[in-house]
Amino acid sequence: MVDLSQSVPGPLFEAILLCVRQAVILSGLDGRISFAGPSVPAVLGFEPDELVGLDLSVLFTPEDLVHLLPNLLKMAARGREFSGEVMLVRKDGTRFFAFLSIKTYAETLETPPVLITGIRDIDRRKRMEQSFRDVGYEDLVKVANGIAHELRNPMVGIAGYVNKLYKSCRSDDEHDGYYRNILDDLKRIEELIRKVDFFIRMPKPQHVAEDLGRVIKEAVERCRREISECGAQLESETAECVLHVDREQVIRVVSILIDNALEAMGEGGSIRIRSSVEDGAYVISVHDTGPGISRENLAHLFKPFFSTKSGGSGFDLAVAKRIMEAHGGAIEAESPPGDGAVFRLKFPLEKRRAIRTGPIDD
Repeated sequence: MVDLSQSVPGPLFEAILLCVRQAVILSGLDGRISFAGPSVPAVLGFEPDELVGLDLSVLFTPEDLVHLLPNLLKMAARGREFSGEVMLVRKDGTRFFAFLSIKTYAETLETPPVLITGIRDIDRRKRMEQSFRDVGYEDLVKVANGIAHELRNPMVGIAGYVNKLYKSCRSDDEHDGYYRNILDDLKRIEELIRKVDFFIRMPKPQHVAEDLGRVIKEAVERCRREISECGAQLESETAECVLHVDREQVIRVVSILIDNALEAMGEGGSIRIRSSVEDGAYVISVHDTGPGISRENLAHLFKPFFSTKSGGSGFDLAVAKRIMEAHGGAIEAESPPGDGAVFRLKFPLEKRRAIRTGPIDD
């Protein structure tokens, strides 16, 4: 343990620290704590004397002991500062969001450097921000539920009355056409309500370790009938990669892209699905031989109610975007001139910051 007895602040500095809401901790570059300020109990639950002699590791989550803390100590040894939001642990084991700042100080070249750690509790603020977002989201859910309820009830009645009228006064083929058109439009409205309902109320992903190569194959199999009916050809080459994802939601995204490609191509055409690991992400690409997408439309593809198809609801790609964002990933589209359209799904191999996922460069 580095001897920092000469660096422990005196009574005046302790009085100053009482006015600071941050928990201030001094340690050596090895992380061994030599002083804890008077705000430590309010932030961390420890009494100052309890921390003296312990290691900074008692404040970090087990998963961050592998890379984050060693990287922070390595940065400090090089004189590099750090500040950012992290998850820390209180004395009672509860986790909380904290703003962490770390810097080194050496009075002279001969004296050992001191690691100054400041910890500000931002847990309440972060949770309030989430609460405000949830309030707006809940209001949106209530509106969507109300609209869906108000639409579904009259639709059932309309369908019943139309059916009775059709049976009581059917006269010719023209009336048969009217009847089918009404039912088709009612089905379209019902389908739109279902998509809006899923978009608004999409369940949180249930992350389970899955081989995404297998998940893609299952999505293709579920679309096999539609592919055959459209007379399209599908080629698929997928790489194995195990990530924590919601299997059904990923299948839904891939199925949406396949359906989108089939609608764009009409009869015939071909779809190529590829997957690979690129730049820290597992990338799934779906390439069709359809007419492509104009530059103007590319910017609006993932917005609800935007559609380039006649009678399209414009919700499928918006749903795909929500699912990818819920997985910490992204969806992109491009349309090379004369070469159809390409959609890419990017699943991050590691969602945490680089400083938490591996040793920093020497």
